[in-house]
Amino acid sequence: MERRKLLLSGTALIAALAGCSSSGGDPLPTTTTTAEPTATPTATPTPEEPTAEPTPTDTPEPTDTAEPTEEPTPAGSEAAAASIEGARQDLREAHEIYVRRSDESDPSLLDIDATFGFHFPSVTNVVRKAERKLNRAEREGSRAQRTTVSKLRGVALFLSTAARAQANVGRAYEEFADGADDLISGSDADAEIPAIESELQELDAHLTTLNEQSRASDFDAFDAISGSVMRRKIEQFERERSSLQLFVTLFADFQEGIEQYEDAESEYHDGDDDDAVAIARGVSDLFEGIVDEIDEAELADSVADVADAVRTEAENWVTRADDLADEAAA
Repeated sequence: MERRKLLLSGTALIAALAGCSSSGGDPLPTTTTTAEPTATPTATPTPEEPTAEPTPTDTPEPTDTAEPTEEPTPAGSEAAAASIEGARQDLREAHEIYVRRSDESDPSLLDIDATFGFHFPSVTNVVRKAERKLNRAEREGSRAQRTTVSKLRGVALFLSTAARAQANVGRAYEEFADGADDLISGSDADAEIPAIESELQELDAHLTTLNEQSRASDFDAFDAISGSVMRRKIEQFERERSSLQLFVTLFADFQEGIEQYEDAESEYHDGDDDDAVAIARGVSDLFEGIVDEIDEAELADSVADVADAVRTEAENWVTRADDLADEAAA
């Protein structure tokens, strides 16, 4: 207001001077026109009011976008909880499919050994359903829910990998049983030996995954399998694998023994008694070695019956070889 008064008084003064010197001619109008512009710029401070206003508009900045992300959390957590429970139910179903051929009242993964034929897609297809639900839960859930999701992912990985391993060890066992039948009946196991090796090679890859990525703590989030059962299941696979691998070697030795026995017989019939005796004694030693290896091995329970049959047949070959050697030496 003070400034306005000064401006008005300045203008009045100029007007008065202009009135006094009106008889002097041209210069005075020039003075009047220059005076009015100088009054106009002095009004420029008025824009200062808008420039002061931006500072209040900056104050909402601290609120940022944090609040909107918090708002969906209850709904997101509820949706995540539903997805987690759905995934857990799918994993229970996968476990039930895995163990459904067990005769036990409270079936366990350990009941399903190498003697069972196993179709792994029936398990892995259900596990995939669970994994899709876990993906949704991970996007929508809280930090605690994401921890549960991570644990259930571990359970899902274990079930799908174990199912594939179960199929491999089951097929390897079938080849093992067929090979034993062939050898006991006097044939060879040329087809079965490489088939067993192929299945065991695939089994090895699954065992690597199970050993490196399975955590007992993951099963805290799942009631159908304990961390202890998980670990014992892997140990079951490993023992079955080592037992079947042993018989890959023993079957090859068995075939070699039969071929050498036939050579000893041929030498004996040709009248080469000394050679027949030497070869027959070697055959006896070879089959005794097979018997000893079976006796000393810590075999899986699942292969015990077939292993006993192979052992019995190896003992029979020891007797045959000794009889041939004695006959040739007589």
